[in-house]
Amino acid sequence: MEEVKNPAFLFYSSDFLTGVRLMTYEEIGKYITLLCLQHQQGHLSKDDMDAICGTYIPRIYSKFQQDSDGKYFNNRLEIEGIKRAKYTESRRQNRSKKTYVKHMENENVNENINIYINTNNYSNNLKNTIISWLDYKLEKNDSYQEKGFKSLLTQIKNKVDKFGEDKVIEIITSSMASNYKGITWDKLKNQTPKSSSYKSNYEISQEALRKAREEFENE
Repeated sequence: MEEVKNPAFLFYSSDFLTGVRLMTYEEIGKYITLLCLQHQQGHLSKDDMDAICGTYIPRIYSKFQQDSDGKYFNNRLEIEGIKRAKYTESRRQNRSKKTYVKHMENENVNENINIYINTNNYSNNLKNTIISWLDYKLEKNDSYQEKGFKSLLTQIKNKVDKFGEDKVIEIITSSMASNYKGITWDKLKNQTPKSSSYKSNYEISQEALRKAREEFENE
């Protein structure tokens, strides 16, 4: 299986602004384009440099070194790319080993979540939000006991039944963004409960797919 390229690199704005303080805005644009190009395809040939710069620009070329093949690369970006690749791999390894719930195997937790989502016909958005919340708790060294985990799923079901998926996803996401220890369910008190005719975005999309399938089969 081909390795997936990391879609981003760390950008230290203060360091960048200090490094380009003597460049014109046009030169800054060319410089950042070369950094992005290096991130996407690796070390740059002379033709790559010329295609972006148009001509030799000392203030830009001074930001790059040449490897043994004569190709150009920004050393800081090279180092940050290696560090990020190592970090991503360590996170992947940790994810395969971690246990969201104390005294329960990780595979059982994932299976329980899948059963929970499928039984209640919830969307993948809600599933991913629940997993993100468990990741968030784990990073705080505050993973659930088995009883607490089951209580969490019950709470989520009750709130979804009353307010709908979208509001529950919003509250869980907001709780993580605010660095809260728990989910701020109290914020739902001021929300209007969904009516019997309420349909989540997922339910609407599923209904549209079902209708399209029925129309196709009837043709």
